Amino acid sequence: MSNLQLFAASVAIWGSTWFAITFQLGRVEPEASVTYRFLLAALLLFAFCGIRRLPLRFPLRDHGWIAGQGVMMFGASYVFVYFAEQHIVSGLVAVGFSASPLIGMFGQRLFFGTPITARIAAGFSCIPNGLGPAMEISMLLLW
Repeated sequence: MSNLQLFAASVAIWGSTWFAITFQLGRVEPEASVTYRFLLAALLLFAFCGIRRLPLRFPLRDHGWIAGQGVMMFGASYVFVYFAEQHIVSGLVAVGFSASPLIGMFGQRLFFGTPITARIAAGFSCIPNGLGPAMEISMLLLW
């Protein structure tokens, strides 16, 4: 597949995710929706790994880290996303959520001393260009 096809597939899948979340809202609690979503994803990943015969054995000491990452990076953050989608337009939530890697980079700097390079700083400077207009449109829709 070409880079363009891979990019288009990613945009279509990721973009439709935010829209699909709006259909789950109000049916069950956000925590239950996230649980269903990640249980289904886990089953699909286990099936994929089984078909490809990928090893899933990790040292016991790694299981805590793996579980912690899953809960914090995916579980907790998506619960907040579902709550946010009850009050804010899904497109704005998607733009805000796309900033989560930035939080991770700042966390790495704070906890592990990983430097923030000039290239990363240049990327940070582009955020207001996308976030500002999205927030303005959302505010107009809310009023």
